[in-house]
Amino acid sequence: MNISENNFSRHRELPAVFLAIANFTNISNILRGGFIRYLASKYRVFVFSPYISEDFAEREGYVRRENIQYIQMSPRYPRLWPIMNTYFRLPFIRTYDHFFVVQNWFYRKGLSRRLQWLIKIGAVFPRFFPTPSFFTFIEKKIISPPKEFLDLVSTHKPRIMITATPGYIYAPLEAEMVLFAKQLRIPTVAIDCTFDNAFSQAKHIRKTDYITAWNDRMKRDIVTHNAYAPERVAVTGCLKFDHYFTDQKEKKLRSREEFLRQKRLDPARKTVVYATPTPLTYPLRKEFMERIVRVKKAGGLAGDPNILVRLHPLDEGAPYEACNGIPGICIERAGTVRLGDTATKEPKIEMIEADLVNLTETLLYADVLIDFASTLVIEACIFHTPSVSIGFPPEQRLLCISELTRDVIAISGEPLTASFEELVETVNRYLVTPQTEGDLKRDEATVKEFIQFTDGLSWRRTGEFIDSIVGRSG
Repeated sequence: MNISENNFSRHRELPAVFLAIANFTNISNILRGGFIRYLASKYRVFVFSPYISEDFAEREGYVRRENIQYIQMSPRYPRLWPIMNTYFRLPFIRTYDHFFVVQNWFYRKGLSRRLQWLIKIGAVFPRFFPTPSFFTFIEKKIISPPKEFLDLVSTHKPRIMITATPGYIYAPLEAEMVLFAKQLRIPTVAIDCTFDNAFSQAKHIRKTDYITAWNDRMKRDIVTHNAYAPERVAVTGCLKFDHYFTDQKEKKLRSREEFLRQKRLDPARKTVVYATPTPLTYPLRKEFMERIVRVKKAGGLAGDPNILVRLHPLDEGAPYEACNGIPGICIERAGTVRLGDTATKEPKIEMIEADLVNLTETLLYADVLIDFASTLVIEACIFHTPSVSIGFPPEQRLLCISELTRDVIAISGEPLTASFEELVETVNRYLVTPQTEGDLKRDEATVKEFIQFTDGLSWRRTGEFIDSIVGRSG
């Protein structure tokens, strides 16, 4: 159904809020859970996205209310943001150059000659200037809101601009919306940053007025590194983790036997889940998968377990095609493909309700998880599922010892293996050795430190934070 202006106007007594979401990872977290329903219970909600029109929202089963309007909108300045991020912010903001993730990711080998020269020129600048706020000021002077956006603001007078992130490198629409809102003096809040963004995206932040954090540790990092005042940061929990704590209560989970049989795996065997890395972080994915298959065929895995391969949302299917159809191996997408089936620089997978339940079942029924620098380490701890990290070759291992990732590995006790042989040995040990009381306590400590809230109500705390901001601006 298309929402008519007459129907929408019935709710004009409700304050309006604008919500901008630039990619499908955040769309999954924000539009597939309780948060959007909470907003719709109190506000007229205008959702801006490069992908979601009214027709798309209806066809794909997004929440539909008379007071929710989906507006498909592409960035107005698509060429500006790559230039600002790559050729100005990256080489000339030096405040964060001591971060391991900057040195070993953004300044890695293989950069263009032009960017290498800019980084050398940037090295003459002091560490305290220029700052991200300086470039945000410049960007705000360069751009201006389009007429259609100004008309919406004039007509509906939004009380707040909600974005998933503070306009990070992968979110140009959100960058624009933050700056447009600043120009028009509309309060801004970012609600769906991931746990390491205070480090990995520090150079690319367009600072919002307010921001949410998963936990107290993340709040400290945001305050310390992103120049937010403590009272502007709310610890609300992580939206994408809510379903883990409600699925077993509210959803009808498949039995372990049914779960494995539907994937053509043997319930009589244990199951190793391999969560694949992204193409950029781990180019050797094909070689790694081939080695796993050879070891399985040779009987090198204890008890000949099932292998369930869960492709990262940014991963592509090509490296795994030769393994399709091999008995005892299942390869599946993490979610629902939205942007085709080829590698892309932006997230292309959306987690719909069935995908979220499948992920809960995957971690619940896994006997061992293999991962690489992934938040799935934390998520596996919810279910007391042991995990093993790929820590080789050395150039890839560096990402596992960058800010925060190294702390996750240390607190969770996840083995960071230095070779394929060590990884197989560790997997086999977990397959034959029960978890100890110390392992279980370590899992609980990891959940407490990095998830903090286990009630499945992060959406409500986030909504109440929005209420408090709207109340101040009223």
